[in-house]
Amino acid sequence: MRMPPIEPVLKCRKCGKAIVKFRNDAEQMLEGMHWLCFHFEYEHEGEPDQACADFSCPNLKIETYEAILKEAGIDPQKEVANEVKRRLNPPSERNL
Repeated sequence: MRMPPIEPVLKCRKCGKAIVKFRNDAEQMLEGMHWLCFHFEYEHEGEPDQACADFSCPNLKIETYEAILKEAGIDPQKEVANEVKRRLNPPSERNL
C-alpha cells in the first residue's frame, strides 16, 4: 500500500508559526509570512495597537466595526465575549 506524500509545513518568516489558511495562495502569503505579520512588519506605521492609514489595516477595521455597533446600540465587548463563549462551547450534534 502506497502512503500519501507528506506535505511540508510552511512556517512564517516573522512569527515562526505554521501558515495554514493561505498556504496554497501565493498572493495572500507575502514574503513567506502571514498577511498580518507582513502588514505589521512592512506596512503599518505608528503604534501597533492603533489603526494606521492603510485601508486594509485590521485595527482600522476593528475600530470601524466597533463604532458602527455602538451607533446601533450594541456593546462590541459584550458581543465578542458572547462569540468566544459560543465558539468554546459549540452545541452538540443532537441539539441541532
